[in-house]
Amino acid sequence: MTNDNNKINVLVSQPDDDLPATFASAGNLHRTAQYDGPELEADAKTFDVDQFATGHLPDSKSVADLESTLQDRAETINQMQFEIEQLRAKWNGLDRELKAREEIAATIGNELNVTRNQLQDAEQELQKQGGEMESMQRAMTEAGDREQSLLDDNVQQRDDAEKETVFLRHQIAEQTGLLASNGHEIRDVQEQITRTEKYADSLRLQLQDQSSTTKDAVGMQRRLEAALAETRGQVRDLGEQLERELRVSQELARTIIDLKERFTEETRQIRFELGSAQETISDQETMHEQLASDLVDNREFRQALESQLSEKEIENERHTRQLMLRLGNARQEADDYERKMHSKDKAIAALMGELANLNKPGKNTENTLQKIEGSRSGSIDDVAGSNRVRVARMLVGSAGSKDDGRELRFPLFKDRLTIGRTANNDIQLNARFTSRRHAVIATDKGQTRLIDWGSKNGVFVNDERVSEKFLSSGDIVKIGETEFRYEERAKR
Repeated sequence: MTNDNNKINVLVSQPDDDLPATFASAGNLHRTAQYDGPELEADAKTFDVDQFATGHLPDSKSVADLESTLQDRAETINQMQFEIEQLRAKWNGLDRELKAREEIAATIGNELNVTRNQLQDAEQELQKQGGEMESMQRAMTEAGDREQSLLDDNVQQRDDAEKETVFLRHQIAEQTGLLASNGHEIRDVQEQITRTEKYADSLRLQLQDQSSTTKDAVGMQRRLEAALAETRGQVRDLGEQLERELRVSQELARTIIDLKERFTEETRQIRFELGSAQETISDQETMHEQLASDLVDNREFRQALESQLSEKEIENERHTRQLMLRLGNARQEADDYERKMHSKDKAIAALMGELANLNKPGKNTENTLQKIEGSRSGSIDDVAGSNRVRVARMLVGSAGSKDDGRELRFPLFKDRLTIGRTANNDIQLNARFTSRRHAVIATDKGQTRLIDWGSKNGVFVNDERVSEKFLSSGDIVKIGETEFRYEERAKR
């Protein structure tokens, strides 16, 4: 009989120098029967006729004893062959069990590798989420800076509006006698003052809203920083937990190696002990029980390890879901801030458009509008009034093509105005070849200066590209594809 490894045949086919006593007695009995008695046939029931003729007949009692002894020896041989077959079957079972254990050990090693890869993927995912949280923090910081910049601009606009209101009221008090005969103009001026006050009130309300929004943004930034710190702590904890799991995996790998060495040693011992037949049966049964106990222990250890790994995976998934939920909330809040900023930009653009519409010349109100438009354009008159000439400065250009007849006027209502493509500029030009921050118009000591603000396509005055130039009334200013005419008008 053979097994898968062809090892049992080698052990059985080898000559056995130390035969059991039953085999030795059977051999002696065979030799005695061969030389002392008649020559028996295969079935041991006939004898040689020649010996019968010569008078060498065996004793009938000796023949019966010999037959009985041979039958006993044959039964003993059959019993020993049966026991040898049982030993071979046990050896085959042990060999198959050893192979099964090797396969289980290989399976456990593969599962450990898969678990290690999953832990590495989880660590990379956590690092990625930490990077996203840092980018969100930077975005929130930039949003806070933009909010602060808008807040400063709105404060400046509110101060300008208040000064303009005070100045208009003073002008109304001075011109009461002159405007008494013209009630229509007085009503227009009063309506203009009312609109200006409403505009100042709206700016004040916007300033309050932006202050509240800025406070909320600062609070949100602090909460995000706290959440980021907590997330980093969780990442560190997961890293330590991963190191512990790796150490456990390494210990398990060493245990598997020790088990393999023990299996190899036990296999070598089993092969050595198989040569001693019945004397090693009890030892092999004991070894089999020990191996079964070790296998049960290994299965319990594997189940405990799988349970721990499943718990860690559930905990990692829970932490990941919490982080994703926080990330979604932070993104939603950032989108809300962006929508608020967009709505505020639209409101400012609408107010600038309304101011531009107010700057269009109307019947019998041009002088009054010029007073309002030029209240912050560099006038050098004092509050009490004097004989010095006050000047209203503005840029006059077309909204579309030159043939549609629509003309826009942009009064230079403060000392520094920005021109560009984006909505956060004082004068927005959403046209080709216009940079996001294209130019700046500054008024200082009664002079207006045009400055290139780092544009890509340049600033032109009277078809000449300049980086900085003082403007005179009638100069043609070209920014991108839009042309303006700079005008200075004396106020009455």
